[in-house]
This record gives sequence, C-alpha cells and structure tokens, in this order.
Amino acid sequence: MYHSKLLEIFRKLNTEEIRKLKKFVVSPYFFQHDDVIKLYEFLFSKKYLSENNTNRTKIFTALYGNIAYDDARLRYITSLALDVLEQFFQTEKNNQNEVQNLLSISKTLHEKQLNHQAANFLQKAVSLHQTKPTQNAAHWQQQLHLEEELFKQSNQQSRSKENNLQNILSTLDQYYITQLLKYACIAISYQQIIKHDYQYLLLQNVLELAQKDASILNETSIIYYKIYQIYTTTETHYFDEILHLLPKHARYFSLDELKDIYLLIINFGIKQLNSGNKLFAQKLYSIYQSGLQNKVFIENENISRFTFTNIVFTGLQTGDFDGVFLFIKNHEKYLPENFRKSTVGFNKARYHYFLKEYKKSLQYLTDYEYNDILQNLAVKNMQLKIYVETQEWEILDAFLNTFSVFLHRQKGLGYHQLNYKNTIKYARRLAEVNASSKKIKKSLADEIEAEKIF
Repeated sequence: MYHSKLLEIFRKLNTEEIRKLKKFVVSPYFFQHDDVIKLYEFLFSKKYLSENNTNRTKIFTALYGNIAYDDARLRYITSLALDVLEQFFQTEKNNQNEVQNLLSISKTLHEKQLNHQAANFLQKAVSLHQTKPTQNAAHWQQQLHLEEELFKQSNQQSRSKENNLQNILSTLDQYYITQLLKYACIAISYQQIIKHDYQYLLLQNVLELAQKDASILNETSIIYYKIYQIYTTTETHYFDEILHLLPKHARYFSLDELKDIYLLIINFGIKQLNSGNKLFAQKLYSIYQSGLQNKVFIENENISRFTFTNIVFTGLQTGDFDGVFLFIKNHEKYLPENFRKSTVGFNKARYHYFLKEYKKSLQYLTDYEYNDILQNLAVKNMQLKIYVETQEWEILDAFLNTFSVFLHRQKGLGYHQLNYKNTIKYARRLAEVNASSKKIKKSLADEIEAEKIF
C-alpha cells in the first residue's frame, strides 16, 4: 500500500498540514466514517512510513483485528480516505483566499435577499482586495468577479442609477492583456526549444496598442510586454529596461510568477552570452545573486539543476572563481538527490576548466554518468575544448567521430543540433590548419567569428 495514491500524497504533507488534517479528519461536518478515522490514526501514529509498516495486511489488522483479510474492503476504505484528503486540500485552498470567502458569503446572503448584509460583506471583500499588492492576472480575475457581483447586486435594486459596467470592461481588458502577454512570453520561450508555431487571435493588436499607448499596460503586463520584445526584436535595450523595472515591480507578482519571469529573462541572457555577447555575463550573474537572496531559485529546499549550472557558468564568465567555488559548496545540498552527483561533477569540471586545470576537469567529466541529453552534449563540448586547447589532435579526431555519430542519433534538439554540428565542423578545421600559416589561421578565426549562433 506504500505506493498507493493515498500514501504518495500523504507522504508529501508537511508538519503543519498533518496537524490540520488531524482536526479535519474527525470533523463530523465534512465526513465521518469510523474506519477512515482509524486508517488515518494508524498513519498519524507512524513517525516514518515505509513499505514494511504500510503493508496491506498490517493495515487491515490494525483496522479490523483478526478478521480475515478482505482486499476489496480495504480498497474501499482507502478510496474514502483519499476523498477526505482531497476535500482537505480544497478546504485549505479556500481558507487561504479571504477575499473569495467574503465574496461567497455576500453571494449567499444576496440569494437569501438579505441585501444590506450582502452589500456589507461585498464591500469588505472589495476593501481587502484593494490592499493586496499583486496586480497579476489572478488579481484582475478576482477584481472582475467582484465587479460582476457589484453590478448584479446594484442592478437588481435599480436599473436607472449609474452602474459599474465600465469598471467591468476595463478590468476584463487588464485581465486579458496580462494573461495574453504572460502566455505569449512562455510560448515564445518554448519555441526556442521545440519547433511549434502558436496561433494568436489578438496578440498583434495588443502589441500595436501598447506601442502607441503604454498606459494600457499595468505593473505586471508591462514586464511581460518587454520580455516579449526581447525575444522578438534585436533591441537588447528592452533587457536593461526590465532589469530597471523588476526591483520596483516584483511585489506585484506571486512568487511563482516572479520565478518564471527570472527564468524567461535569464534564458534570453544565456542565449546572448552563448552568442558571444560578454556584456551579459555580469548582468546575468547579478540577476542570479538577487534571485538567490530573494529565495526565487530555492523552493521547498530545492534548487533546479539547470539554475545551479547556469549560476556557475555566469559566475565563471565574470571571473568570480572564489564565489563560484563557495556557491557549489554551499548550495549542492539543495539539488535533487537523483541529479546531485552528476550536476556537482559537471560544474566542478567546468570550474577546473576555467582555471585551465584540464586533467582535473577531464577526471570529473569521465567519473560521472550524465543521462540528460543537453548536459551530455555540454560534457562532450567541454571535452572537445580541452583536446583543442591541449592540442591533443589524434585524441580529438577520434573523439569528433564518436561525437558526430552521437549527435546524429539525437532528435528534437532544435537549434542545439545545428550549433553542435558547427562546433564539430570547426574543430576539425582547427586540427587541419594547426600547422598552417598565420594567415590561414586568421582566415579560419574570422570565419568562426562570423558564424551565426542560434
């Protein structure tokens, strides 16, 4: 039963959720079934859950004593217990939204024709909503619900007096524009990885309106607008504008949204850095330091292996070797356990590579197993660079053959495929011109410099 849906969810509960669930389970208002309560009491009694102490027969015995084991009966009780857990999550989520709770009370009172009391609760909901700092799509969606209820309650009393229809329309515009630009940014970032054309009905209209009149954008949609511009134009000044705006506008986003925004900006910056724009190294490193301080990149004591790797990369690009060493040492504990060794190994290899300690770097590259395709490609790319810089031409030749075959077998790599093919092509040329004149070498260097990187 350890791998049942019930226990998979139960094991993810934190201490505070367990405390609240204990009260919820025994509440007769929501649900009451003695066997379900007994099942939860059994789970609560265990300090740690394991396959051994959650064996089906042990749980059945704990519930029913010496009665012969009945799998169908246990499955039924487990199903009811899962329903309770789902109700608990729903209740907790609702309790966290005070504005929605007040709005729901107002609606109920209005349905009972208690108009004065309904209006009081509705005004409380509006007042509380106005104190919230966020101005994201969820904010505008909730404001729309409030405006709709205001219209409904006031309109039923009198159709002749002034109403809030304009507020409804303006709020609807803000909700749609914010949500549209948000997902347009997400979609265009996905297009950098997978080849897919997303269709928009009104995006171009919104972009043209924003270009003519920036006042149609609120404190969150203006950030998404500028992110979209950095991905679709060659004007990098939008990047600096975002960096200027973000410290002031961060409070308008939820933490999850802020994390996504950081990643959207960083992904663009990484691409610029990979294209040879060294000015982005310090900008990106500063963004990462800010994100670490604000806990944007560490969630539930976990840091993404991709974020970890990018922080190391940008730090090395700036020459902050001591800072990178301390970052790896202090933050490796936050990496997912199943990727910790390979991620730390790869980044230590990169650290030693930048210090030109090539033997140590190769040792880390060959001592760990790298299953992620993009990380595997990055490992091979670093090996290639080491063989070139140490002028191990025979080793390089054999390595390029295997690298080329490996790359040919990979599908769905997007622009990475072409970039690595070009890397292999020019590495072969470097080996060929090694003994050539300075003029030929200079010609190849110019050709490499002019090559477009995707």
